[in-house]
Formats: sequence, structure tokens, C-alpha cells
Amino acid sequence: MSASWRSLMPEDERERALLEMRAAHLARRQQQEDPGETIEVAVFRFGRERYAIELACLLQIFALRDLALLPGARPPVIGLTPWRGDLLRVLDLGSALGRPHEGIADRKRVLALASGEQAAFGILIDAIDDVRELPVAEIRPLPGRDQDAAALLRGVTSDAVLVLDAQALIDAYR
Repeated sequence: MSASWRSLMPEDERERALLEMRAAHLARRQQQEDPGETIEVAVFRFGRERYAIELACLLQIFALRDLALLPGARPPVIGLTPWRGDLLRVLDLGSALGRPHEGIADRKRVLALASGEQAAFGILIDAIDDVRELPVAEIRPLPGRDQDAAALLRGVTSDAVLVLDAQALIDAYR
């Protein structure tokens, strides 16, 4: 049996080196395919773009019923909404990211973000698309964004989902 095994091994040094290179390449590829650390995110729509935010920073996703606009409020704050017997500040994500104001008529949901056990504020969004596990290694740096927006974004996924840095958002607008 060992004689037949040895007959499968290449006798030529170059062939042996080639097989070792292929084996090393396959081992590297398998390591790269290992997702490693993942985060659980909610994927949502805001305008024509899709965003993701860590579920660990969300207290609740709820339908917007009432919004009291605050004239003269400093952007990105746009108003207040009743939530769990209290008032929750509501922010416009577009303003926070330095985008022009698009209006709020189509925004139907609010993401309530947590600061410890308390709600920090809500973000007005269009709709929730998905909740999924996202491999951290899949998040790529964003090219060509201004520094203010880049500070609030972790990066972008291969399917063009912009990943928000929830803690940076909370720290910036708490």
C-alpha cells in the first residue's frame, strides 16, 4: 500500500514545489473564507441608500406616529416623538452625514439608539430591510467621503450597504 502511495508523489522537484505552493494557497484561501468576528446588524433604507447599524446599540425599531417638529433646532435634530411615556429626540441621518435635506414625508420608522440603559435619540428611516450577521472582515473602508461623514461610518460592504458606527453616532449627538 505504501508503494502505491509513493507512486502518486511527483519525482520532479519543480512539481513537488508546485504542489506545495497550491497547498499553501488553498490553506490561505480557507483561512480567508473563515468569517471570523461577526456583528449582528439591522439593515435599513434611507433615501436611495442602504445602511446597517449594530443591533447591540438599538433599543427598539418602531413606527413613527407623531413627530413634533422643532423649528430652529440645530441639525441634525428635527423634532420629538412620544416613546414609552417620554419624549425622544429624532435626528435626520442625512444631516448627520452632511447630505442635503431630503424631507421627512417618506420616513415611516424610527430606530431608538441606546446610551447605556437609556435612549439617546431616534433616527428617522424609510424601512427595515433585514437583520443579519455581518462578518467584520467584509466591511471595507469608504473612499472619498468627507471627514465628518467618515467619522460616523465604519465602511461599506460588498453589496453596497453603508455600515454606521453606532457608538460614534451616539457620542456625537447624545
